[in-house]
Amino acid sequence: LGMGGEVLSVIFLLFAGKLFFTALSFGSGAAGGIFLPMLAVGASLGALYGTAAARFTGVDQALVVNFLIVGMAGFFAAVVRAPITGIILITEMTGSFTHLLSVSFVVILAHVTADLLRARPIYDSLLLRMLRKCDGAVSVGKILLEGTVCPGSPLDGRRLREASLPEGCLLVSIHRSGEEILPNGDTLLSAGDRIIALADGGRARRIREKMLDLTGVCTPEKHLWE
Repeated sequence: LGMGGEVLSVIFLLFAGKLFFTALSFGSGAAGGIFLPMLAVGASLGALYGTAAARFTGVDQALVVNFLIVGMAGFFAAVVRAPITGIILITEMTGSFTHLLSVSFVVILAHVTADLLRARPIYDSLLLRMLRKCDGAVSVGKILLEGTVCPGSPLDGRRLREASLPEGCLLVSIHRSGEEILPNGDTLLSAGDRIIALADGGRARRIREKMLDLTGVCTPEKHLWE
């Protein structure tokens, strides 16, 4: 193939097609990864830029492969936000230190640019999406949560029927001075009580946060809900 507009069109179609189908495949929820597709998208983007530079600015066509390599590294660093990993990965893939300086420069530039644009790293975004999905689930079973009533907290000195426990949470046991108390509506809670609650697994994170607000914060080893 020559260096005409047809080549640029083909590379652009490859880039756009790979980007579109990667987003479509991953967005469908099907099992798979995005690591190799990210490298492929970055490589096609670098090749597109290098081919355009060779056509319009007179850059040597043999240098297009260099643009391809730094394109992979830059795209990976911007999306994953792992510059050192990107540098080592591309160096290992090429099997040479020839491009180390240029790859390092592009990776750092891509990382800084993504930070300035406040773009969230891809794996952080996926984690947040997964947590939101879990919070919206109807149920994923029941789990036990434990915590301690701290002095001056909303539950200290309050009867159980007066406590505004979060929805999906049931208080099943109270440990006080080495004794276990089976709670009822008239049970008076007091500071130091170790309480055990049965919670809907699908709402576990929200229930933990609400119960921590109700029991208050004691010493680190006492207040943490698990």
